[in-house]
Amino acid sequence: MKKMLGLAVICFLSLNLMSAEDEGYFLSFSQKGQLIWRGEIKGDDGSWYNIRMVPGYVAPSRNALENWGDATDSFGEYFEARKYKDLSRNSSDAYEWAFDDCINKFIIKGVPDSWSEYFGAANNKVEKRIFGWPMAYPVAVFQTFVDNVFRGVAGTTGCVFGATAGTVIVPGYHMINSGTKGVYYFVGPGMILPMSAYTWNTIISPPLALTGQKPSEERIDGYWVTKISPDEYQAENNKLDGDDIDAIAVWGKILYDNLWKYEDERVKNQKILADKLQALNEEISKKKQELIDDSSKTSKDSYKAEQDGHKRLLNSPENNEIICKLGEMGLSNYTVEVNYYKLTRALAGKNMSEEQARTAYELLKRYSNIKPVAGKPSSNKKDSAEKTDPVKETIQVLKNTDK
Repeated sequence: MKKMLGLAVICFLSLNLMSAEDEGYFLSFSQKGQLIWRGEIKGDDGSWYNIRMVPGYVAPSRNALENWGDATDSFGEYFEARKYKDLSRNSSDAYEWAFDDCINKFIIKGVPDSWSEYFGAANNKVEKRIFGWPMAYPVAVFQTFVDNVFRGVAGTTGCVFGATAGTVIVPGYHMINSGTKGVYYFVGPGMILPMSAYTWNTIISPPLALTGQKPSEERIDGYWVTKISPDEYQAENNKLDGDDIDAIAVWGKILYDNLWKYEDERVKNQKILADKLQALNEEISKKKQELIDDSSKTSKDSYKAEQDGHKRLLNSPENNEIICKLGEMGLSNYTVEVNYYKLTRALAGKNMSEEQARTAYELLKRYSNIKPVAGKPSSNKKDSAEKTDPVKETIQVLKNTDK
């Protein structure tokens, strides 16, 4: 046994030395560490590549914290009026869901579509020799098995469930779903999935780090191996503190206070358009294009006025301080998106209603690209690169069944 262990160690070290010396195929030592710790590799071209089948240890930890925040939001739904409006609406949809969605779309049409999708993707990986291609067909078999079993069981069960749910189960569901969702986010994505990812990463990353080839533009498929843009990588690794979030929220409030009226004008214009189209239904073939053209012109004028207002805000002396801070931060669309919950909470703390905070958030996304101050590096942010392991891949397959 000791001799076997010694031989394995020698082989391992030899292959690693080979990879350190080779600059064209095997991963270097630093790249091995990147793959194991982050699930991402910095290629020789300076670009970062995400290896989807390797979760790393960084992304699962970040996802755990985010899902614990989602759990808090889920429990808060019990205090929102929207929850009880949904209860009333969903109860009337039970029969349509049972037969049209569960039986016709989910099972009859879904099963052949899933075979075509997963085995077509596997064939593409094998032909292109994508990173990890020998696993393509086994993974496809696993995906279709999970998909079809789930469709058969869930579709049939859903049909029976939907036919009797309208008056009893749906109301009961709405009374417990937020709590269940909160527990799910806290225990499932917040605890079980990170632990699963840690375990899977400990198993899969060392052999791939030992034998894997260096990633490049020719060895990516957009799914198993993807290229990470410089902005995405900067955003992923730049942590914003409370002052940074508050600064973005201040800018969002300024955008809302000055630009929300244009959005309101567009909404009113769309309502007028809909009313006219309904009243002129008999003459729709003749009048529709005229109305759409008129609406389009009005919307373009409104967008132009909004953009002019945005430029005035950027150039206003009273906004110099906040604009400079955002520029030093390197504010971008990635930064705004990844900090959604923090920003909406910060906006709500500035005497804004939930609807106003959402509008301000959309304005922040629309006008988020603030040029950095000269000499200061930009710091964009985006969600962690997507990772997978058997548990998460199963969940992804189940999510795909809803397509």
